[in-house]
Amino acid sequence: MELMAAIEALRLLKFPCKVELYTDSRYLADSVTKGWLNTWLASPFFLNRKNEDLWRKLALELQKHQVDIHWIKGHSKYTKNCLVDRLASGACSSGKYLADPGYGR
Repeated sequence: MELMAAIEALRLLKFPCKVELYTDSRYLADSVTKGWLNTWLASPFFLNRKNEDLWRKLALELQKHQVDIHWIKGHSKYTKNCLVDRLASGACSSGKYLADPGYGR
């Protein structure tokens, strides 16, 4: 869900922006900041990688903006992280969430 959240947040921006994106997902943060995503995209072995569809969508959105990704420790009493956790939990229990058409491949 962290990938979907980042994709949808960036997709909402109407024009190129400088973005400070905070995530408690080390996987998401490291994949971008350490260059793993670019390596994956350039590799023929990336095809059929888990969440390939989402990583490609994220890469497209990242190209549109100047994005600085910051990792924060989850469940560490960081106010905004706690708010996002509550919002995500509420959305899941309400059934109002975006489906990932590539899920389960």
